Amino acid sequence: MRRRRNIILRGYKCHVLLVDYVTEEAVKILRLLHIQNLRQLQSQINEALVIVQNVTANPKTDQRLGKIGR
Repeated sequence: MRRRRNIILRGYKCHVLLVDYVTEEAVKILRLLHIQNLRQLQSQINEALVIVQNVTANPKTDQRLGKIGR
């Protein structure tokens, strides 16, 4: 279950010129939700990269192919 947190929106800027206070607060909320979704997506991408790297990173070597000297 997710932990709920109260966020004070006064600390966030809207960066959009809006006259209506309610619309400005809604834009702030939507922006925060978008950032949260992007963070979740980044975590999923990182997990996928780890899986791919675990499959492709094979430290085994074939010593028959190696050459020493000339």
